[in-house]
Order: sequence, then C-alpha cells, then structure tokens
Amino acid sequence: MPEQDSLLAALLAPFSSAVFAREIFGQKPLYLAGQDHPEGPEHFAELFDWQALNDLLNFTPRLKIRIHHQGLNYFYTPGAEQLGEAVMRLRQGGTLILERVDQAHGPLARFADALSDEIATPVQINLYLSYPGHAGYPAHYDLHDFFILQIAGQKLWDVYPATMPNPLDVPASFKVPGLPLEPHAQAPDDSQKLLQALMQPGDLLYVPKGFWHKALAQHSPSLHLTVGLRKHTGLDLTEWLLQHLRESEVLRQTLPLTHKEDLPHASGQTSPYQAAFDRIREALTGLLQNPELLARFHQDTYLSLERRQGFELPQLYLQDAVELQPAQHFVVRRVPHKRYLNPRQMLELSFPRNTLFFAAAAEPLLHFVLERSHFSGTELQQAFPDHPWPALAGVLLPLVQEGLLVVAAGEEG
Repeated sequence: MPEQDSLLAALLAPFSSAVFAREIFGQKPLYLAGQDHPEGPEHFAELFDWQALNDLLNFTPRLKIRIHHQGLNYFYTPGAEQLGEAVMRLRQGGTLILERVDQAHGPLARFADALSDEIATPVQINLYLSYPGHAGYPAHYDLHDFFILQIAGQKLWDVYPATMPNPLDVPASFKVPGLPLEPHAQAPDDSQKLLQALMQPGDLLYVPKGFWHKALAQHSPSLHLTVGLRKHTGLDLTEWLLQHLRESEVLRQTLPLTHKEDLPHASGQTSPYQAAFDRIREALTGLLQNPELLARFHQDTYLSLERRQGFELPQLYLQDAVELQPAQHFVVRRVPHKRYLNPRQMLELSFPRNTLFFAAAAEPLLHFVLERSHFSGTELQQAFPDHPWPALAGVLLPLVQEGLLVVAAGEEG
C-alpha cells in the first residue's frame, strides 16, 4: 500500500513507515514527538479525549473497569453504588485500566479495524489513566509489540533492552505446565537504558516485545492508549500446520506395537519406529514444499482478524440497487477480506462472518472498489464506461448491505 494511503504511515508521520518496518519493528524502540507530526500535536484528538473517557465510564453499563493500586487489582462496573470506592482509589494514586477499549468506542473500533486490516495483524487497544507520581507497574516487559499514543498529560517512559529475545505468548498447543519460558526475569539497570521520553499529548512511542520499560505520570493525570500488535510467530505457523497435518493419512496411522525390550537404549541403535518415522518425514517434507502452503496460512490468519463493527444503519435496510445513485459517495470500510475464484468459477469475497458470491467478471470492479479508501459513483462509471449504472450498482449493493461500503452523507454538486 502506498504510504500516502496508509494508516500506519499517517500514524508515524513524518517518519517513514517503510523504514519503520525494515529497521525498527521488533528491533528497537522509537519515540516520535507530536509537534513534528504534519497535523501537529492534536492529531490524536479525534481518536480519543477526556470527554470520550467520561462517556465510557458513565454510559457503558457492561464496561469492565480495572483499577490497579498498590500491586492489587480492583474491578468495577459503571454504577453509583461503586462510584465512591473507585474514585477513592484513583485519588490515592490508582491506575485506571480499560482493556479492549476498542470494543466499546466507535472511533477506536474503526481505527483498530483499519490498522489490523492494513498490516494483517491482530490489534488490541487498552487505555491507561495514571495519577502523577504513582507508578502503575514496576519495570516489566510485554509479550507483544505496542505503540503508546499520549492523549493527555505527561508521562516519563524509560525503555531498556530485552534480556530474553522474543519472549513467547505461547500458543495453546505448546504450553507445558511448569515449564519456565522467561528464565531471565531480572530487569536491566539504568546504565543499560536505551531511551527516555517525556511523553506529551500527540507523542508516539513504539516498544518491541520483550523490551523492559517503566513509566511515571508527571505533574497531572496522564491518559494514554496502548495499541498492541500481536504479530504471528513461527510457533503460530507451526500450530496452524498441526491442524492441517490431521488431513494426512500417514500421520494418522498408529505407530507399531513394540515390546519395551525392542526400544533403543542408546543413541545410534535402530528404533522400531524408524520406518514410520521415515514415512512421516517424507509426508512433512512434501507438505512444507507445497507452494500453496503459505498462501493458505496468510488467508486463514487474515480472515480470522476481528471485525468489531457489524451494524451500519440505515443502509442495512437497502433492498434494491435502484436505491444507489451515481451522485453518491462511498467510503470503503477496512474489513479483512480475500477474493478468489472457486471451482464453480464464481468469485468469492470472504470476510469475517460472511461470504459473498459474484460473477468472475466482477473482479476488476471489486478490485477498483476495495483497494481504495473512498470513491464516488461517477468515478466508478468513468472507470467502467462499458457497464451501465444498474449493473455497477448491483455489485455495490451487497457490499453496502454488509457494511463493507458506507454511503457517505455528501453528494456531488
């Protein structure tokens, strides 16, 4: 995706997102001052602010509120009966935490969906409100990469190197009870500090997984968003492979029945499982050499990305293509999807929770529509002059009904 159309590029501007992907991601922290951003330090204002936080706390009944205070977690839900205790803990220096705030706030949901779609990576946004002079957590590291978006107040961040490269948020299939995964749990000292940043509103900080960090609010309450990137690992790929190995008859075969006396007692001795092992190795080699394997992995993991926005009213009520007009403008929602020609020569457009079917000839039109952020009906007609508007609208209608396209309020004058 060109940088000018990229949400990641807009987030990192004026720093190059290509340089970030090549030289920063997973390798070292990065601090970007909001005052250097092309839109200035207010560029997060439309994403979140104090009023948005108050609205969440006051009017979201199922909101899960966590206050971390003196090493303990206290949980609340919005309601007057718990308000006094929650306010008391905040005034005593507690840190307010809203996990998965992207599931409760529209602008953050749209931001998370768009970023997740663009970089094909699960995204989760948490909110932290910290009292000045009170550290929410001691020095620690996380099992995923993350961005800090400073919304209000100031917070001093110290970042240190990883003591265990690439620590694991282990897939379920690989978890072994009692097996320590992070043997190097001692935090580095200040002589090893890589970066110190006094975060101001509009500032951004990137921290790779495994890198130790600590933070302390300064002077006034600090409000920031943590945008977590849970990029897949080689173990995730291996776990995905395990699911597909079930399709192999060779791997489903029972190993030979043996007597314990036939088992090898030292390396180099022949195993009664050797012939089966050779067949398994051959089957695995064949699987790993399949040129379609990685494509299937990308497709499966991409379509498993979360879609936070299901409803788009009133356009879900549209029933006929005649309700769409060339003068209308359309906004493309960033929803994970893939297009492919099925064995029946129908074009399938798959996305979380549904699949749409089109004639194979619709591929150029779908490519035009879904590879941009917005377009007008007139632009679509100009791009496909050989197709009458009713035919074009017939392809647009299911995309609008499913919320992949949003009919904008403005029309061409």
